[in-house]
Amino acid sequence: MNHVPDPRNNGGRPQTAPIRTGVTVSVPSRSAISVFDMNTFAPGQPGGGNSGFALSIYTRIVIRRRSAGNGNSEHNDRSDQRVLFDHCAATWAQRVGETGPFDLEVLETPLQHVGLASSSAFQAASYAGLNWLDGMPLSEPQLLDLLYSSYKEVVDGQLVKGFTTGLSGFLNLYGGFVALDTDLRPLQHFPLPAWNYVVAMPRGWASSAFGEDEVKLLMGDGKRLDKQDRDEKRRLLNDAILPALKKQNLREFGQAVYRVQQLGNKRCEILLHGERMDTTLEQLSATGVECIFLSAVGPAIVMLSETSLGSLAPLLEKLELDVSYSGKIDNTGLVLSDADIETS
Repeated sequence: MNHVPDPRNNGGRPQTAPIRTGVTVSVPSRSAISVFDMNTFAPGQPGGGNSGFALSIYTRIVIRRRSAGNGNSEHNDRSDQRVLFDHCAATWAQRVGETGPFDLEVLETPLQHVGLASSSAFQAASYAGLNWLDGMPLSEPQLLDLLYSSYKEVVDGQLVKGFTTGLSGFLNLYGGFVALDTDLRPLQHFPLPAWNYVVAMPRGWASSAFGEDEVKLLMGDGKRLDKQDRDEKRRLLNDAILPALKKQNLREFGQAVYRVQQLGNKRCEILLHGERMDTTLEQLSATGVECIFLSAVGPAIVMLSETSLGSLAPLLEKLELDVSYSGKIDNTGLVLSDADIETS
Protein backbone atom coordinates (compact mmCIF):
# COMPACT_ATOMS: atom_id res chain seq x y z
CA MET A 1 0.00 0.00 0.00
CA ASN A 2 1.19 3.53 -0.68
CA HIS A 3 1.54 4.89 2.85
CA VAL A 4 0.89 8.59 3.40
CA PRO A 5 1.36 10.75 6.51
CA ASP A 6 -1.57 10.56 8.90
CA PRO A 7 -2.94 14.15 9.12
CA ARG A 8 -4.64 13.58 12.47
CA ASN A 9 -3.37 15.63 15.38
CA ASN A 10 -4.28 14.21 18.81
CA GLY A 11 -7.37 12.63 17.27
CA GLY A 12 -8.52 15.69 15.32
CA ARG A 13 -7.84 17.12 11.88
CA PRO A 14 -5.40 20.07 11.83
CA GLN A 15 -6.73 23.31 10.41
CA THR A 16 -4.33 23.01 7.46
CA ALA A 17 -5.33 19.45 6.54
CA PRO A 18 -5.64 19.06 2.77
CA ILE A 19 -9.18 18.75 1.45
CA ARG A 20 -8.84 16.69 -1.70
CA THR A 21 -11.47 16.94 -4.38
CA GLY A 22 -10.58 13.99 -6.59
CA VAL A 23 -8.88 10.63 -6.22
CA THR A 24 -8.08 7.70 -8.48
CA VAL A 25 -8.03 4.37 -6.65
CA SER A 26 -6.63 1.04 -7.81
CA VAL A 27 -6.79 -2.25 -5.90
CA PRO A 28 -5.87 -5.78 -7.03
CA SER A 29 -8.18 -8.78 -6.99
CA ARG A 30 -7.57 -11.77 -4.76
CA SER A 31 -7.44 -15.51 -5.13
CA ALA A 32 -8.75 -17.61 -2.23
CA ILE A 33 -7.55 -21.13 -1.46
CA SER A 34 -9.94 -22.30 1.26
CA VAL A 35 -11.90 -21.11 4.28
CA PHE A 36 -10.48 -22.63 7.48
CA ASP A 37 -13.77 -23.18 9.30
CA MET A 38 -17.27 -22.42 8.04
CA ASN A 39 -18.54 -22.67 11.63
CA THR A 40 -16.95 -19.31 12.51
CA PHE A 41 -18.68 -17.05 9.98
CA ALA A 42 -21.89 -16.53 8.03
CA PRO A 43 -23.53 -13.86 5.84
CA GLY A 44 -23.13 -10.63 7.80
CA GLN A 45 -20.70 -12.24 10.26
CA PRO A 46 -17.05 -11.84 9.12
CA GLY A 47 -14.63 -14.63 9.96
CA GLY A 48 -13.89 -18.15 8.80
CA GLY A 49 -10.16 -17.76 8.21
CA ASN A 50 -8.66 -17.96 4.72
CA SER A 51 -5.46 -17.75 2.71
CA GLY A 52 -4.60 -16.52 -0.76
CA PHE A 53 -2.70 -13.96 -2.80
CA ALA A 54 -3.33 -10.84 -4.85
CA LEU A 55 -3.59 -10.92 -8.64
CA SER A 56 -2.84 -8.14 -11.13
CA ILE A 57 -6.53 -7.87 -12.03
CA TYR A 58 -7.65 -4.43 -10.99
CA THR A 59 -10.61 -2.47 -9.77
CA ARG A 60 -9.97 1.18 -10.68
CA ILE A 61 -12.33 4.02 -9.86
CA VAL A 62 -12.31 7.81 -9.67
CA ILE A 63 -14.20 9.57 -6.87
CA ARG A 64 -14.77 13.32 -7.00
CA ARG A 65 -16.30 15.51 -4.37
CA ARG A 66 -19.10 17.48 -5.99
CA SER A 67 -18.70 21.21 -5.42
CA ALA A 68 -21.60 23.32 -4.16
CA GLY A 69 -24.11 24.06 -6.90
CA ASN A 70 -22.46 21.64 -9.31
CA GLY A 71 -25.35 19.52 -10.50
CA ASN A 72 -27.98 17.54 -8.68
CA SER A 73 -26.94 15.16 -5.93
CA GLU A 74 -29.43 12.60 -7.23
CA HIS A 75 -28.54 10.12 -9.97
CA ASN A 76 -30.26 7.39 -11.96
CA ASP A 77 -27.37 4.91 -12.02
CA ARG A 78 -28.54 1.60 -10.51
CA SER A 79 -25.59 -0.51 -11.57
CA ASP A 80 -24.23 -2.92 -8.97
CA GLN A 81 -21.15 -0.71 -8.61
CA ARG A 82 -23.21 2.41 -7.94
CA VAL A 83 -25.38 0.56 -5.41
CA LEU A 84 -22.24 -0.57 -3.58
CA PHE A 85 -20.70 2.90 -3.72
CA ASP A 86 -23.83 4.56 -2.35
CA HIS A 87 -23.78 2.03 0.49
CA CYS A 88 -20.14 2.88 1.21
CA ALA A 89 -20.78 6.65 1.06
CA ALA A 90 -23.72 6.34 3.47
CA THR A 91 -21.70 4.16 5.86
CA TRP A 92 -18.80 6.60 5.63
CA ALA A 93 -21.07 9.52 6.48
CA GLN A 94 -22.31 7.67 9.56
CA ARG A 95 -18.74 7.04 10.67
CA VAL A 96 -16.98 10.38 10.00
CA GLY A 97 -19.79 12.80 9.12
CA GLU A 98 -21.37 13.86 5.83
CA THR A 99 -18.69 15.12 3.40
CA GLY A 100 -20.37 14.38 0.05
CA PRO A 101 -22.05 14.22 -2.34
CA PHE A 102 -19.60 12.38 -4.58
CA ASP A 103 -19.39 11.55 -8.26
CA LEU A 104 -18.17 8.11 -9.26
CA GLU A 105 -16.40 7.02 -12.44
CA VAL A 106 -15.67 3.32 -12.89
CA LEU A 107 -12.56 2.81 -15.00
CA GLU A 108 -12.06 -0.94 -14.65
CA THR A 109 -13.61 -3.85 -12.74
CA PRO A 110 -13.05 -7.61 -12.93
CA LEU A 111 -15.70 -10.15 -13.79
CA GLN A 112 -18.32 -10.36 -11.07
CA HIS A 113 -19.30 -13.44 -9.05
CA VAL A 114 -16.53 -15.70 -10.34
CA GLY A 115 -14.46 -16.18 -7.17
CA LEU A 116 -12.22 -13.09 -7.41
CA ALA A 117 -14.10 -10.98 -4.79
CA SER A 118 -15.10 -8.14 -7.10
CA SER A 119 -17.66 -6.85 -4.57
CA SER A 120 -15.11 -6.63 -1.77
CA ALA A 121 -12.54 -4.99 -4.04
CA PHE A 122 -15.03 -2.34 -5.08
CA GLN A 123 -15.95 -1.54 -1.48
CA ALA A 124 -12.30 -1.49 -0.40
CA ALA A 125 -11.51 0.94 -3.23
CA SER A 126 -14.50 3.11 -2.30
CA TYR A 127 -13.63 3.35 1.40
CA ALA A 128 -9.94 3.93 0.69
CA GLY A 129 -10.81 6.73 -1.75
CA LEU A 130 -13.24 8.40 0.64
CA ASN A 131 -10.65 8.18 3.42
CA TRP A 132 -8.05 9.83 1.18
CA LEU A 133 -10.40 12.61 0.11
CA ASP A 134 -11.20 13.45 3.73
CA GLY A 135 -7.59 13.65 4.86
CA MET A 136 -7.18 10.08 6.18
CA PRO A 137 -9.31 10.25 9.36
CA LEU A 138 -9.19 6.44 9.64
CA SER A 139 -6.06 4.35 10.07
CA GLU A 140 -5.58 1.28 7.90
CA PRO A 141 -6.82 -1.14 10.62
CA GLN A 142 -9.87 1.08 11.16
CA LEU A 143 -10.51 1.11 7.41
CA LEU A 144 -10.42 -2.69 7.32
CA ASP A 145 -12.73 -2.91 10.33
CA LEU A 146 -15.21 -0.65 8.55
CA LEU A 147 -15.06 -2.79 5.41
CA TYR A 148 -15.51 -6.05 7.33
CA SER A 149 -18.37 -4.82 9.51
CA SER A 150 -20.35 -3.21 6.68
CA TYR A 151 -19.63 -5.68 3.88
CA LYS A 152 -22.50 -6.20 1.44
CA GLU A 153 -23.17 -7.79 -1.91
CA VAL A 154 -25.71 -6.89 -4.58
CA VAL A 155 -28.28 -9.44 -5.75
CA ASP A 156 -30.90 -8.36 -8.29
CA GLY A 157 -30.07 -4.72 -7.61
CA GLN A 158 -30.54 -5.01 -3.85
CA LEU A 159 -27.99 -4.97 -1.03
CA VAL A 160 -27.71 -8.22 0.92
CA LYS A 161 -25.44 -9.45 3.71
CA GLY A 162 -22.48 -11.27 2.21
CA PHE A 163 -19.83 -13.81 3.14
CA THR A 164 -16.41 -12.30 3.92
CA THR A 165 -13.38 -13.83 5.55
CA GLY A 166 -11.53 -10.51 5.34
CA LEU A 167 -9.04 -11.99 2.86
CA SER A 168 -9.98 -9.76 -0.05
CA GLY A 169 -10.01 -6.54 1.96
CA PHE A 170 -6.55 -7.25 3.34
CA LEU A 171 -5.07 -8.14 -0.04
CA ASN A 172 -6.81 -5.20 -1.72
CA LEU A 173 -4.82 -2.92 0.58
CA TYR A 174 -1.51 -4.75 0.91
CA GLY A 175 -1.07 -7.28 -1.91
CA GLY A 176 1.18 -10.35 -1.64
CA PHE A 177 0.14 -13.48 0.26
CA VAL A 178 -1.72 -13.59 3.55
CA ALA A 179 -3.22 -16.18 5.86
CA LEU A 180 -5.96 -14.75 8.08
CA ASP A 181 -7.21 -16.46 11.22
CA THR A 182 -10.90 -16.97 12.01
CA ASP A 183 -10.87 -13.73 14.04
CA LEU A 184 -9.53 -11.79 10.99
CA ARG A 185 -6.00 -11.44 12.43
CA PRO A 186 -3.20 -11.89 9.87
CA LEU A 187 -1.15 -14.97 10.77
CA GLN A 188 1.45 -14.42 8.05
CA HIS A 189 1.78 -11.78 5.34
CA PHE A 190 4.64 -11.47 2.88
CA PRO A 191 5.39 -10.73 -0.80
CA LEU A 192 5.71 -13.55 -3.29
CA PRO A 193 8.04 -13.99 -6.28
CA ALA A 194 6.87 -12.75 -9.68
CA TRP A 195 5.15 -16.03 -10.47
CA ASN A 196 2.90 -16.26 -13.53
CA TYR A 197 -0.80 -16.96 -13.23
CA VAL A 198 -3.67 -17.80 -15.54
CA VAL A 199 -7.31 -17.52 -14.52
CA ALA A 200 -9.55 -19.74 -16.61
CA MET A 201 -13.29 -20.43 -16.64
CA PRO A 202 -15.16 -23.50 -17.84
CA ARG A 203 -16.73 -22.70 -21.20
CA GLY A 204 -20.33 -21.69 -20.70
CA TRP A 205 -19.63 -20.96 -17.02
CA ALA A 206 -22.38 -19.73 -14.78
CA SER A 207 -22.08 -17.02 -12.15
CA SER A 208 -21.23 -18.21 -8.65
CA ALA A 209 -24.04 -16.07 -7.22
CA PHE A 210 -25.87 -19.27 -6.28
CA GLY A 211 -27.98 -17.50 -3.68
CA GLU A 212 -30.03 -19.74 -1.42
CA ASP A 213 -28.55 -22.97 -2.82
CA GLU A 214 -25.02 -21.81 -2.04
CA VAL A 215 -25.88 -20.62 1.46
CA LYS A 216 -27.79 -23.82 2.25
CA LEU A 217 -24.94 -26.07 1.12
CA LEU A 218 -22.10 -24.12 2.74
CA MET A 219 -24.00 -23.51 5.98
CA GLY A 220 -25.06 -27.17 6.09
CA ASP A 221 -22.61 -29.67 4.63
CA GLY A 222 -19.81 -27.09 4.62
CA LYS A 223 -20.04 -26.60 8.38
CA ARG A 224 -20.33 -30.31 9.02
CA LEU A 225 -17.29 -31.18 6.90
CA ASP A 226 -15.23 -28.37 8.41
CA LYS A 227 -15.85 -29.69 11.91
CA GLN A 228 -14.26 -32.87 10.63
CA ASP A 229 -11.38 -31.34 8.63
CA ARG A 230 -10.54 -27.94 10.16
CA ASP A 231 -7.63 -29.27 12.23
CA GLU A 232 -6.11 -30.90 9.15
CA LYS A 233 -6.48 -27.64 7.19
CA ARG A 234 -4.70 -25.77 9.96
CA ARG A 235 -1.93 -28.39 10.06
CA LEU A 236 -1.40 -28.13 6.30
CA LEU A 237 -1.19 -24.35 6.54
CA ASN A 238 1.42 -24.41 9.30
CA ASP A 239 3.40 -27.47 8.21
CA ALA A 240 3.22 -27.31 4.42
CA ILE A 241 1.82 -24.12 2.86
CA LEU A 242 3.71 -21.50 4.87
CA PRO A 243 7.06 -23.37 4.87
CA ALA A 244 6.82 -23.90 1.10
CA LEU A 245 6.14 -20.22 0.45
CA LYS A 246 8.92 -19.08 2.74
CA LYS A 247 11.29 -21.29 0.72
CA GLN A 248 9.67 -19.95 -2.47
CA ASN A 249 9.06 -23.55 -3.49
CA LEU A 250 6.01 -23.26 -5.74
CA ARG A 251 5.69 -26.99 -6.42
CA GLU A 252 5.53 -27.86 -2.71
CA PHE A 253 3.03 -25.04 -2.24
CA GLY A 254 0.87 -26.42 -5.05
CA GLN A 255 0.95 -29.93 -3.60
CA ALA A 256 -0.25 -28.64 -0.23
CA VAL A 257 -2.96 -26.51 -1.85
CA TYR A 258 -4.22 -29.54 -3.79
CA ARG A 259 -4.57 -31.46 -0.53
CA VAL A 260 -6.48 -28.59 1.08
CA GLN A 261 -8.89 -28.54 -1.86
CA GLN A 262 -9.94 -32.09 -0.96
CA LEU A 263 -11.03 -31.09 2.54
CA GLY A 264 -14.08 -29.67 4.29
CA ASN A 265 -16.16 -26.93 2.76
CA LYS A 266 -13.90 -26.76 -0.30
CA ARG A 267 -15.38 -30.02 -1.50
CA CYS A 268 -18.81 -28.37 -1.32
CA GLU A 269 -17.62 -25.35 -3.31
CA ILE A 270 -16.22 -27.60 -6.04
CA LEU A 271 -19.33 -29.77 -6.17
CA LEU A 272 -21.57 -26.72 -6.54
CA HIS A 273 -20.32 -26.71 -10.14
CA GLY A 274 -21.00 -30.40 -10.67
CA GLU A 275 -18.80 -33.32 -11.66
CA ARG A 276 -17.31 -31.40 -14.56
CA MET A 277 -15.39 -29.08 -12.21
CA ASP A 278 -14.06 -31.97 -10.16
CA THR A 279 -12.87 -33.78 -13.28
CA THR A 280 -11.34 -30.63 -14.77
CA LEU A 281 -9.28 -29.93 -11.64
CA GLU A 282 -8.05 -33.53 -11.58
CA GLN A 283 -7.00 -33.35 -15.23
CA LEU A 284 -5.23 -30.03 -14.72
CA SER A 285 -3.36 -31.38 -11.70
CA ALA A 286 -1.77 -34.01 -13.97
CA THR A 287 -0.31 -31.42 -16.38
CA GLY A 288 2.78 -30.51 -14.37
CA VAL A 289 1.62 -26.97 -13.61
CA GLU A 290 2.94 -26.30 -10.13
CA CYS A 291 -0.24 -24.96 -8.48
CA ILE A 292 -3.91 -25.27 -9.47
CA PHE A 293 -7.02 -24.48 -7.42
CA LEU A 294 -10.60 -23.28 -7.53
CA SER A 295 -10.62 -19.72 -6.17
CA ALA A 296 -13.25 -19.33 -3.45
CA VAL A 297 -16.56 -20.68 -4.75
CA GLY A 298 -15.39 -20.24 -8.37
CA PRO A 299 -15.89 -20.83 -11.20
CA ALA A 300 -12.46 -19.18 -11.60
CA ILE A 301 -9.64 -21.72 -11.72
CA VAL A 302 -6.22 -20.27 -10.85
CA MET A 303 -3.04 -21.81 -12.30
CA LEU A 304 0.31 -20.63 -10.98
CA SER A 305 3.73 -21.37 -12.47
CA GLU A 306 7.33 -20.17 -12.47
CA THR A 307 7.34 -20.41 -16.27
CA SER A 308 5.06 -19.14 -18.99
CA LEU A 309 1.68 -20.84 -19.12
CA GLY A 310 1.30 -20.21 -22.85
CA SER A 311 2.05 -23.86 -23.64
CA LEU A 312 -1.17 -24.83 -21.85
CA ALA A 313 -3.35 -23.38 -24.62
CA PRO A 314 -4.00 -26.71 -26.44
CA LEU A 315 -4.87 -28.48 -23.17
CA LEU A 316 -7.16 -25.68 -22.02
CA GLU A 317 -8.95 -25.84 -25.36
CA LYS A 318 -9.34 -29.60 -25.01
CA LEU A 319 -10.81 -29.15 -21.51
CA GLU A 320 -13.09 -26.35 -22.79
CA LEU A 321 -11.52 -23.75 -20.51
CA ASP A 322 -11.34 -20.11 -21.59
CA VAL A 323 -8.56 -17.87 -20.30
CA SER A 324 -10.02 -14.78 -18.68
CA TYR A 325 -6.84 -13.26 -17.22
CA SER A 326 -3.10 -13.82 -17.08
CA GLY A 327 -0.28 -11.93 -15.44
CA LYS A 328 1.85 -11.88 -12.30
CA ILE A 329 1.14 -11.72 -8.59
CA ASP A 330 0.55 -8.22 -7.21
CA ASN A 331 2.71 -7.38 -4.18
CA THR A 332 1.72 -3.70 -4.04
CA GLY A 333 -1.96 -3.53 -3.12
CA LEU A 334 -3.73 -0.20 -2.91
CA VAL A 335 -2.53 2.68 -5.10
CA LEU A 336 -3.96 6.18 -4.68
CA SER A 337 -3.36 9.33 -6.72
CA ASP A 338 -5.10 12.62 -6.04
CA ALA A 339 -5.83 15.80 -7.95
CA ASP A 340 -7.15 19.30 -7.33
CA ILE A 341 -5.83 19.59 -3.76
CA GLU A 342 -7.32 22.48 -1.85
CA THR A 343 -6.43 23.73 1.63
CA SER A 344 -9.08 24.41 4.26
